[in-house]
Amino acid sequence: MDSITELEGPRGLVVDGSWAGEPVRLINVYAPSDVGEEQELFQRLRPQLVTSRAIMKGGDFNCILESGGRCGTMAGKGWMDDGAKLLAGMENPLRAHPSGSTVLQDITKVVADFFGDLYSEKRSDGDQAEKFLSGIPRKVSTPAREVLNAPLTLVELHLTVKYFKSGKTPSSDGLLIDFYISLWNLVGPDLLELYEEMEQEGVMPHTLREGMIALLYKHKGERCDLKNWHPISLLNVGYMILAKTIVNRLKGAVGEIVHLDQTCGVPGLRVMDSLALIRNTIQYITDPSIHAALVCPDQEKVFDHVSHEITERVLQAFGQGEQFCNYVRIRYTDTFSSVMVNVWKTDAFLRQGCPLSPSLFFVDIELLSEYISKNPNIRGDAKKEVRCTLYMDDVTLFCTDEKLVQSLLEACKDFGKASGAKINMDKSQAKLLGRWDLCNEPLPFPIEARLVKILCIWFGEPGAAANERLAKVKQKLGFWSLRHLSIGGKALVLRNDALPALQYVTQDWPLLANVARAVNSMVFNFVWHSKMDRVKRTVMHKEHCKGGKTVPDIPTILRAIFVCGCI
Repeated sequence: MDSITELEGPRGLVVDGSWAGEPVRLINVYAPSDVGEEQELFQRLRPQLVTSRAIMKGGDFNCILESGGRCGTMAGKGWMDDGAKLLAGMENPLRAHPSGSTVLQDITKVVADFFGDLYSEKRSDGDQAEKFLSGIPRKVSTPAREVLNAPLTLVELHLTVKYFKSGKTPSSDGLLIDFYISLWNLVGPDLLELYEEMEQEGVMPHTLREGMIALLYKHKGERCDLKNWHPISLLNVGYMILAKTIVNRLKGAVGEIVHLDQTCGVPGLRVMDSLALIRNTIQYITDPSIHAALVCPDQEKVFDHVSHEITERVLQAFGQGEQFCNYVRIRYTDTFSSVMVNVWKTDAFLRQGCPLSPSLFFVDIELLSEYISKNPNIRGDAKKEVRCTLYMDDVTLFCTDEKLVQSLLEACKDFGKASGAKINMDKSQAKLLGRWDLCNEPLPFPIEARLVKILCIWFGEPGAAANERLAKVKQKLGFWSLRHLSIGGKALVLRNDALPALQYVTQDWPLLANVARAVNSMVFNFVWHSKMDRVKRTVMHKEHCKGGKTVPDIPTILRAIFVCGCI
């Protein structure tokens, strides 16, 4: 409950709160017995209903509407018609404006305009695009090209259908993946025939081009700011099957065309490789006289901003084949979406992004990686050349003086002009190492003095990343402590909830001694619900057959994970 306000003295009460995470306003009114006074009260109540909250109304005036035309003791039928019309206007909280529009129409228009602009295609600068495209040195091999351009098969589509998890929310056609899984022998051949016809016609049917967007609040910032809401696209399963099939084909060729700077989706590389490179670079620069900086430009909604035109040109430059390019082109032709605002749907607008966008962005951002690695004006450390590392759209740039920082930012801006991507200066950040003088060349985004967060890991101070995760684990165990669990149940919680939360950090950072002690204390405080151990910890770690309780030795497990990552 957010607030309680009196309305029209003692006759009304307004309660603002939330239900199931959504804002709700409850208006309770007890109307006077005099007809004229009742009408005046209803007129004065109108402004209270202009709100984006869902409204529930209660009070004795509802009986008038319910008995309209049937009750002759309260008022004449003529007045009840007028009252019904008056209250019917109040029933819609998003009431009509003098201009003829409604608040509902205004809200849906603002939402549609915002996301329509967000998802609209950004034009590519031809000259800038040519500058980046000219530096592509690699092409896919002939066997990989043949796989990419092969006709779709029923077996291939069936394997894709098996990949999807059941129980997902349907889109506008109402069909779940369970429908295709259960009736594949019946609908599979027809679906393949549909895809083949789409390839010939060069366009998808209306239902496959249509999408719906649900909004999820980020739980930070003002709710009225649409930037603080996650757009979640709900696309029809028939479209998703085709997009996922193309993604699976592209995965086989990614390793041949993507530079080793990119660690996402490349066979044999992991996110830990990027994190280890950043960690080792920071540790290498221990001399204060050495100038170095980590620059992390944030790319705003990059999957939905990249131009279709540049994507197609990049695919052709890498030699992916005309047939595969046609597959990709069809998926983006005349696609559109509507945003769900509570129970209302906005007008449709053109949509650029889809599940294929992140996979294609592997190829698009390779232009930036190649440009940086070959640009003589951009260099890393003189002895150990390190310029950048990438994980999907997260780019971390390394440089050794102020001019190189500006050169890197110019390269990112030029890439934005070429591809349609856009740098968000408010969320970009830099970590300076050594002595810097930025009076002449100030950076256009925040400079972090102590810590910088890259790929959800804090860099800058030993133990900073582990301490953050440790606080989250402590909070989780605090919630679990409210339940009356057995020791076996608590051991299960530690293995399945606490350990995974710490595992990501310790793959990159060795577990410090003080952190290990804190982990052990937290574990056994949770087990015994007390700071005093009742049984030796070494015994508690043992299996049941050896007299233990199988409580996981989390510090030892985390150290083993770190060592395995270094091998």
